[in-house]
Amino acid sequence: MLGLNNKLFTIKMFHGGQLSEDFYVGGKMDFFDYCDKDFMSLLEVGNMVEELGYGNIFISYQYRIPGMEIQNGLKPLMTDSDVINMCKFVPNHTVIDVYIEKITPEECVPQEMKFMKSFESVAQSMVVIEELDGDDDDQCNLIEERPVQVNRGKGKLAIEYLVNSLGGECNVPSQYVTQVVEEVPDERGDRVVSDEVVGKGVPDERVADERVEDERVADEGVEDE
Repeated sequence: MLGLNNKLFTIKMFHGGQLSEDFYVGGKMDFFDYCDKDFMSLLEVGNMVEELGYGNIFISYQYRIPGMEIQNGLKPLMTDSDVINMCKFVPNHTVIDVYIEKITPEECVPQEMKFMKSFESVAQSMVVIEELDGDDDDQCNLIEERPVQVNRGKGKLAIEYLVNSLGGECNVPSQYVTQVVEEVPDERGDRVVSDEVVGKGVPDERVADERVEDERVADEGVEDE
C-alpha cells in the first residue's frame, strides 16, 4: 500500500531506551504507518510520542539518515524544518527510524540554546541597514516627520534653540526661523508697519501726522495776527 503512494511512509520509533555510540540500548520499538510527507510536522511527531505514553517530560527527538549508521547518521528533530529535511528521503525510503530519549532540564537547555543561535544567524542575515544622507538638520526633520511619538519628541529637542525676537527671547524651532516679519495686522484688520521696517527707511505714519498738526498750529497763529 505504501509503495503505491510516493507521499506515504512509515516511522519506526525507538523509545524507552538510551542511545549509545553505535546502538539504541533497551526500550521498545513501535511503527506509525501511513505518514504523509506533505502533512508532517514536529507537532505530528509529538502526538506520536504522546500516544506511546510520554507526557510532561523532557524528550529528545532524533532520526537516522537511511543507509547510515547511528554513529554518524543521527540528525535532530527540533523544528518543522528538521521534519521537512527528514521527509526528503521519501519516496526513495519508505521507512525512517526515529529515536527518542528522556533527558533532564539541564540537558534540554544546551539544545535550546543551539537552536536559538541558529535562528539568530538566520535573522541577522535578513536585517537591512538604511543610512541617512544629509546634514544633522535634515536627519532631525526626517525623524520629526515619522509617526512615532517618541522619535518626534527627540527630534524637536534636537533642533530647538534660543533666538532674538522683536520683543525679547523665545524658543523657536530652527526650521520656522526664516525671515523677520515686516507687516502685522492690528485688531481692526489694518496693516501696520512694524518698528523694524521703520528703521529700514519706510516713513512713519505717526511722524507725518505730527507734521500736519504743526502746520495747523502755524496757520492759527497767522489768523490771530
